[in-house]
Amino acid sequence: MAAAFKECDAVVEAEYRSPILHHSSLETHGNVVDYRGGEEATVYASTQGTFTIPGDAAHELGLKESAVRAVVEHMGGGFGSKFGIGVEGMLACQLSKQAKAPVHLMLTRKDEFLLAGNRSGSWQKFKAGVRRDGTLVALHATQYQLGGLGDGSQAGQPYIYAAANAYRERISVHTHEDASRAMRAPGHPQASFAIESLMDELAYKIGIDPVEFRKKNLKDAVYHRQLDRGAREIGWERRNKTPGGGTGPLRRGMGCGIGTWGGGGNDECKVDVTVARDGSVVVAVGTQDLGTGTRTYTRAIVAEELGLGMKDVAERIGDSRLGQANSSGGSTTAASLAPSVKDAAVKARLAVAERLSPLLGGAKPEEITFTNAAVSGGGKTLSWKQACAALPAAGVTGHGVWVSSLADRGVHGVCFAEVEVDVETGHVKPIKMVHVQDIGLPLNRLADESQMNGGMIQSLGMALWEGRVMDAKLGLQLNAGFGDYKLPGALEMPEFVPLIDDEDKREAVIGVGEPSIIPAVGAVVNAVYNACGVRVRELPITPDKILMGLMSERRGA
Repeated sequence: MAAAFKECDAVVEAEYRSPILHHSSLETHGNVVDYRGGEEATVYASTQGTFTIPGDAAHELGLKESAVRAVVEHMGGGFGSKFGIGVEGMLACQLSKQAKAPVHLMLTRKDEFLLAGNRSGSWQKFKAGVRRDGTLVALHATQYQLGGLGDGSQAGQPYIYAAANAYRERISVHTHEDASRAMRAPGHPQASFAIESLMDELAYKIGIDPVEFRKKNLKDAVYHRQLDRGAREIGWERRNKTPGGGTGPLRRGMGCGIGTWGGGGNDECKVDVTVARDGSVVVAVGTQDLGTGTRTYTRAIVAEELGLGMKDVAERIGDSRLGQANSSGGSTTAASLAPSVKDAAVKARLAVAERLSPLLGGAKPEEITFTNAAVSGGGKTLSWKQACAALPAAGVTGHGVWVSSLADRGVHGVCFAEVEVDVETGHVKPIKMVHVQDIGLPLNRLADESQMNGGMIQSLGMALWEGRVMDAKLGLQLNAGFGDYKLPGALEMPEFVPLIDDEDKREAVIGVGEPSIIPAVGAVVNAVYNACGVRVRELPITPDKILMGLMSERRGA
């Protein structure tokens, strides 16, 4: 590695830090445990995994797992923090068992901050060198994961960039704080923030456009395409060529960042689609909906297959008595569930068609078409109601399983940000953010764009406002509440431009929840530097850090 650095025309050594963050779900952790003695119990849970509840609750109640029913009608946010019943669920089960009565136990907001998990902090030390043409020659990274009592998480460096010589080590530093849990794209925002800051510093040091510098060190052509599109949308040519340039107290700047995520599905979801004799259609599976559109696309897929409107299909979800389903984590729900729903819908359609074949001139089931609430074949057409009247009393059911060819994994994402910095007060105002994301086959474009916007909002919190504050001597959190833990609100929102990369031609489903938070943190941080010329390497970028940086520059001059 030492020899590689000797070949470099420019070398940057820097450290980047991000604090411990909190999930800040609007609904705190908690359950209603309905056990009144006897051999059965029902747990109404706020969870990302319907099927993570029965086993945990059964253990506490002294029941068989099959005797515990979990119900997840709705839940108010999790972002990776809600799997299993947790300590709060254990206590609720114990109280219900003792009282032989239902117990409703939800954490207070302070409890939520102190014991419901968090995103691990990071401390990353780099030495990196490049040639004058922009080639990344050498990178040495030491990464510390600050996960409290847990190990924490952090993606390895140089993340998605290609370096001719690279060495990294990751170390978990334990402190007497609540253990970290998975939080939207675990470990990736921390790694992306650091490497994107470093790449920016290297680009400016050798005088190369930051976008072109990134393209020089990215082998995957998809990133080149997305960088070009994002640059066009944000108006990259308007940026400060010299960071901090301009006149007056308000300075505008732009930055960019890049991210990646896996997503993909697995063979866990078992779905039933039942068509009744009266024409009603029900799609049933035990999966939970986190507010990310699961209810919508399960109905939409079935409706499309049967030639009906979404209002003609009802969904039954969030119940452990229904078909098995995976937990919602890692952006795997849609890619696991949607193929199984499609398989069940196809089987239900063929089952209906087989019953109708004699009524439609002996047409083969696969030749019978379902469109506009009508069924056609053999030169004849029946309305949906007429067609279903020919079904047996019990109706017909298609049992769906995962079809691997309908799912894929691996996505790219690029974010550009424009901010305004007041160099007199240090205040940062986000102006515009553009996120370009490939997602395979979009199931619901409006929901996909909403997920991208949500990721950008969370990234703004990480970059500019959020962070756990501890009293080092007493070991107490000083901002365990929404009054002191600063989150972006309506007045902080910039213009969001979420762009689905339709040049991704994969006809398969991939999750979209995680990727959009990853590159946006670095984009905002780099935009702040471009605006005011101060490189803040420790998040969040609060006004005092900018003012201290500007003061140091003036003293240095």
